Amino acid sequence: MQAPSPTVLVVGATGRFAGLVVPELVRRNANVRALIRDSANVEKARQFGASEVATGDLRDRRSLESALEGVDGVFHIGPAFAADEAAMGVAMVEAAARAGV
Repeated sequence: MQAPSPTVLVVGATGRFAGLVVPELVRRNANVRALIRDSANVEKARQFGASEVATGDLRDRRSLESALEGVDGVFHIGPAFAADEAAMGVAMVEAAARAGV
């Protein structure tokens, strides 16, 4: 019996590097859950290969907790040039740790 595919939450799943990261995760048999801030990007995330989409914001603890439910790993691509980019990264790491990821 084959082990179930891991689910990886990809932060920045519709950004510049997502076109490389998401398809590679899918090629490696991962189930990709894209974390997007704008629901207008759902189709773009799916085109890259995401099979699930979570809408949330790195500044919103509840949305991170929701996005992390049932996730086995996180691939975080921080928002470049955001004044609080480091704080958003720390928030994701802390949320993932609380979720046991």
